[in-house]
Amino acid sequence: MIAQDYGVGIAYYPNCLGFRRSEADHIWRPFDILRGEGTTFKKSFKDSCSEPHLEMLDYLEKFMNSYTGTPKFAQVWPTYLAHDTLKHLYHADEHFLRFFKKNRAIVDKSFFFFMGDHGPRFEGIREVSLGQYENLNPFLMVMIPSMYRNTSIHHQLYQKTNQLMTNFDLHATIMDILKVRTGNFKITD
Repeated sequence: MIAQDYGVGIAYYPNCLGFRRSEADHIWRPFDILRGEGTTFKKSFKDSCSEPHLEMLDYLEKFMNSYTGTPKFAQVWPTYLAHDTLKHLYHADEHFLRFFKKNRAIVDKSFFFFMGDHGPRFEGIREVSLGQYENLNPFLMVMIPSMYRNTSIHHQLYQKTNQLMTNFDLHATIMDILKVRTGNFKITD
């Protein structure tokens, strides 16, 4: 599943050729286009109390609860929440807390990667040196399944918290997760 609420992004950057086949079985993009361009649809969202990140969390929850017993991979980018301003970010804490509490049974069996490709770029924060530094900093937080907590895998991940990680490292980690079976997931190279 791929969900991103920002018009241009990783899979939809302007002037890119795109994919030969669909990049995922479940894609948020048609919904996002309709929400932004469909007159009736746009009006229904404008007059509601919903926000894009809430719709995404609902979409993710439905995806997580579908296809019982089948491993899943989701890439969710609720970009509008904090891309242009940090003013709207903190009110969503409660929304995310509710989501994780409600879905704890699934979350405890999952790898979750929370990431951002850069820090704040807008508003006054860029006018101070710390803000300029933060703008250049990507963000990555990883939650591992509860069965792997307090194991050698968890220890190795903890040791790497202050080490430089590249997109190649992240790709290799995700590929390792996708390729292994539960019984032999012990190698920590």
